[in-house]
Amino acid sequence: ARYLLRDALLRTDGAAPIVFHVHDEIVFEVPKNDNTIDDQLKREMKVCPSWIKGLPIEISAERTDHYTK
Repeated sequence: ARYLLRDALLRTDGAAPIVFHVHDEIVFEVPKNDNTIDDQLKREMKVCPSWIKGLPIEISAERTDHYTK
């Protein structure tokens, strides 16, 4: 899981500011009115690395005004 998160951090770097990451979660700061970034981040987060081909990767995402758990 660490390597998957690392790869996702590298792929999404620059798309939106990364506020922090914890275990299997990345928190981004995105503009309220820009919904196009959501699809881009989700697409990048779901990329399966070549070294583990076939592993199904799914994500969940939500927008909030503040961090929640």
